[in-house]
Amino acid sequence: MRVARGCAAQAAALFSVGAVLARPLVAQCPNGSPPPCRAQPTARAAPSPNSVAVLYFDNLSPDTSDAYLADGLTEQLITQLGRLERLTVKSAAAVRRYRGAAADPQDVARALGVSYVVRGTAFPSSTSLRVSVELVGALPSTRVWSAEYDRSAEDALALQQDIAREIATAIAGRLRPAEQAALAAFPTRSRDAYDHFLRGLYLLGSRERPELLRALRELEAAVAIDPSFARAHARIGFVYGLLLLPPNRERSGLPADSLIARGLAATDRALELDPTLSDAWISRGRLLAARYSPLYPGVRAAYERAIALDPRNAEAYNAYGTWLTLNRADVARARAAFERAVALEPEHGIALGNLAIAEFAARRFEEAGRWSDSALAVTPGSSGLQVNSAMIRLVLGDTAGARASAQASLRLAERPWARGIIALIALRRGDTLAARRTLDGLLASPGDPDRDRGLAVGALLVTLGEPERAIDYLERVRPRQSGGFPLVLTYVFLDPIRSNPRFQRLVEESRPPGAPK
Repeated sequence: MRVARGCAAQAAALFSVGAVLARPLVAQCPNGSPPPCRAQPTARAAPSPNSVAVLYFDNLSPDTSDAYLADGLTEQLITQLGRLERLTVKSAAAVRRYRGAAADPQDVARALGVSYVVRGTAFPSSTSLRVSVELVGALPSTRVWSAEYDRSAEDALALQQDIAREIATAIAGRLRPAEQAALAAFPTRSRDAYDHFLRGLYLLGSRERPELLRALRELEAAVAIDPSFARAHARIGFVYGLLLLPPNRERSGLPADSLIARGLAATDRALELDPTLSDAWISRGRLLAARYSPLYPGVRAAYERAIALDPRNAEAYNAYGTWLTLNRADVARARAAFERAVALEPEHGIALGNLAIAEFAARRFEEAGRWSDSALAVTPGSSGLQVNSAMIRLVLGDTAGARASAQASLRLAERPWARGIIALIALRRGDTLAARRTLDGLLASPGDPDRDRGLAVGALLVTLGEPERAIDYLERVRPRQSGGFPLVLTYVFLDPIRSNPRFQRLVEESRPPGAPK
């Protein structure tokens, strides 16, 4: 009974912030608008006069295997138009939710904050490619330009250049010589290599192992045809980076060292051919972190190089912010990076979720809840985003929502922290036995504990009134943490031991040189 009273006291201290901030969370912004959410809703500024969203072209071919070409045409137009400084072009991720939808151009323009919308259809066959495209001015809704093309299948690259030039001219007026050169630049002049490249990109959309391996084969076919195809080499490096992630790594059939070596070889080749490829620098940073350590100097340098080369690359800011968050607990700078990523790609679910974590670490829990809801509204099928939502809801006092999110996370993947959150909820109800069963299971789990299991065990021991045992465990697992440990040590769940000299020493020893205090 004495232990139970101690548990209740620890739980009260842990959840006291929830009593003040408790509110039901829903998957929308407080004003009912779609994500991303802000703490203080503001009136949307008028869109840039030269802003445009290129919607995914509809594939009119009866053969669904031709869908890759319509998608590839769309994404290449986005890439080409994005090279022009005078245009503001929405990313492929931002327009993806409108794929296949009969959306009104005005509604799309209003939602994305653009002045123009491009939409079209593609009808590929074995010998020809028929494309219909139109540029619609949003306010008021007017057709600014339209055209129909009927070209041979071999003429696909030139067709994309023609469409991009017409769209850019209709929006910005007469093109400058440098802009004309930018639109004319193609990653390869081989139609066959480009076809394999587009097929590879299309397969990359699922991020599941079978499709990743198929994508890898297509990309390798592209570089076999054109060894100077830098972007294809860069995508190969990117695929190997994805294969390193669980559960793909366990199912790839290759050891991690081999995946890293192959990925770095492809990325290095891409950068030899074109050192200005921002995405290749992102992949290089991730692969170097996997080979050596997230604190290896080349990792940060690669991410910063990616941003310098392409300040409009949302993924570069997200990768850099993730590095700052997990490895340095530099929340202020990480939050700025994530905010930039979300400004560039409002539908970037991972960046939205990372922004939620940055706000949570900064103790802005309501703001964290809004960003978390935004992330789940965009990417509901992410186990990681679900467990983050559970953590945030728990601190806000929404225990029912926290349990639902934790259970949703576990249905998608096994996560020790999700089990830890459910056990913390049990402790809040006074069910010490259930919490201890979960704790025993976590302690008996095979393999080195990751930061999630470390946080789960530490938080449970703290809440069960065993602070010294919690510190013992955290001290024991710290040397085996590859990243994220400095961040989880800042979480509110460990506040009851924050003034303990041993815990303070643990925090100091976990902080990388030069990291903010």
